[in-house]
Amino acid sequence: MIWRRPIKVFLFLSVLGACKPDGNDMSESLNSPDWRERERAVRALGSSKDHAGAVQALEAVLRRDPDQHVRIDATVALGQLGGPDATTLLVEKATSTDESIVRTAALIAIGTSRDPSAISGLINLFRVNSGQDDVVAQAGARHALLKIGAPGVPQLLQALKDPSPKVRAAVVEVLSKVGNPEVADHISALQADPDFDVRQEVE
Repeated sequence: MIWRRPIKVFLFLSVLGACKPDGNDMSESLNSPDWRERERAVRALGSSKDHAGAVQALEAVLRRDPDQHVRIDATVALGQLGGPDATTLLVEKATSTDESIVRTAALIAIGTSRDPSAISGLINLFRVNSGQDDVVAQAGARHALLKIGAPGVPQLLQALKDPSPKVRAAVVEVLSKVGNPEVADHISALQADPDFDVRQEVE
């Protein structure tokens, strides 16, 4: 029927608007009641040339969007954008009380960006242990630290002196997998650590 063509054109233009990295169309898409449209807009932000604007928009999504799928895609987009501002938001989300799957997605995104500025925030994750979600997040933090690799070694070596035995044990595990022979002596120095778990990890 003739009336269907204008509707098809409108839908096509709506999709194009959702794919635009900037502008009013993007703002409308991010505020759409349809989570799928918000998701498409969030994914488009991951390749935006307006880095600061995209990070700002994704920050609002991470903090306010009610749908976990959209928040997960926001972490992916931030990992693609990279940069200290994006990493700060990812660390914030990883250490938040959001759903475990969203926190894990943030940690995976940090591993994708491999930004050393995330290291202190990742190390702080080992201090908490309020439930299973934190255990899962700590596993993700170990993986992210391994993805960052050699650039993170100096900060990890400093963390071997941390007053928290949980931090020391986790850092020993990470350093032992980094594959840097220079860390062996630093790890061996903890053979006399007062905490059993740390000594066991050293062994």
